[in-house]
Amino acid sequence: MPNQVLVEGRRVQIADLVEAELLKAGDELTFAAHGQTHRSSVTDQGRLRTEDNREFKTPSRAAQEVAKGSPRAGWTCWFTSDGESLDSLRRQFLSQATIVEVDDDGDIETREVVPAPSRSSTRRAWLTSVRESVDRGESVRSTVRELISHWGQARRGASAVARITADLANYGLTTSPDFLAVNLDAAVSVVSSERVEAVDIAPAEVDGPPAEQREGGPQSNGLTLAHLISPERKLVVVVTNESLEVAITRLRLNGYSQLPVVDQLGRLVGAVTWESIALATAAKDVASLGDATVTAVHHEQQRSLLDVIDEIARLNFVITMDEAGSPVGIVTAADVAEIYHGLSTPFLVIGDLDRMLRALIEESLPLDQIIRLTDKYKPGKVKTVDDLDFGDYCNVLGNKELWPSLNWPVDRREFGKRLEEIRLIRNDVMHFNPDPIPDDTVELLRHVVRLVEDLQGL
Repeated sequence: MPNQVLVEGRRVQIADLVEAELLKAGDELTFAAHGQTHRSSVTDQGRLRTEDNREFKTPSRAAQEVAKGSPRAGWTCWFTSDGESLDSLRRQFLSQATIVEVDDDGDIETREVVPAPSRSSTRRAWLTSVRESVDRGESVRSTVRELISHWGQARRGASAVARITADLANYGLTTSPDFLAVNLDAAVSVVSSERVEAVDIAPAEVDGPPAEQREGGPQSNGLTLAHLISPERKLVVVVTNESLEVAITRLRLNGYSQLPVVDQLGRLVGAVTWESIALATAAKDVASLGDATVTAVHHEQQRSLLDVIDEIARLNFVITMDEAGSPVGIVTAADVAEIYHGLSTPFLVIGDLDRMLRALIEESLPLDQIIRLTDKYKPGKVKTVDDLDFGDYCNVLGNKELWPSLNWPVDRREFGKRLEEIRLIRNDVMHFNPDPIPDDTVELLRHVVRLVEDLQGL
């Protein structure tokens, strides 16, 4: 199991600043809004206590409450008596050494402070540079693929997304549009997170195994219309002052079934389809583009696919719009079928593997030992083998105390590594990760299924 970085990959909290002695219990913070100055003090538990004696874990929540419900970016609006913002202290904290727990054999054994790895140092330098550019009012744009590559990622898996989102937030940054809601090759702007309401409100703490071992992990908004649009493919349209013959020619040259119709300013007017052309030419001897133009359903490109999938099935297509209200793409029923087909095979194979592992554990290990292990991180949640999830399979089958009783002719560590890979694949599939699954994924899954089938026969 790799080293677990405790500072990076999660959002910095007031308690971190207190522990690093950048703040101390009793320090007073001020926040000015609408001609009023609000005050809070730092508690020894690393919370902010407002003047009415309420305590808050995050500065945004504290600011929102004292400002009577108006969303605030708390890290930038609270200042110390020296005039320094919490955001400035947070950036000082992030420049310090990273705390790492070293785990050699599945169990945490030692804790030490080590220099940040080279990739981490490079990423921190990039985040610092981006923040400085944003503070100067400069635009910082990149594709989603380029963005996540700073974290050594090629796809937006659940654990990677959690880390990227937290690291951006720690530097007061976010993306517009949300890097989860668009195609992997779409361009996004890295902007100040002050644009996003209460962006630094941290999720509730969860006891148990490390986040990357827990079932599920953070969930994205799911598939959006933008995920089905290739930014490399230019949208083909027909303008209202062009002829019906032009529309027919563009349909045939591109193999399309529909085209958006726009006015000379690029604003959406409707759509022309083979069906609307047939109806128009049947009604008139000489039909115009206007005669064949029909009303087109359109949605913002970041709209959830599930919200409009019934419309796509009924109408066969919808037109997608960018933030400025201009058409940027068409999503068809064929596009929807293609993306779900890509997920269906690994989904089915993982389902088979899930059932086989559950049966294998039930046959090979005493239930009381399974419960004793899982109670360490999810007390009282597992009462039968049916209560186990895939993360539990990894923990149970990777446990060095339980492993000898299995008496399997396979290496525990190698088997455990592969199960962890599959757990991440499973999370991507179950959460409909829009990024393409590696070509060898299904074959990798089938190799494990064959091995588990052999183990069942022992």
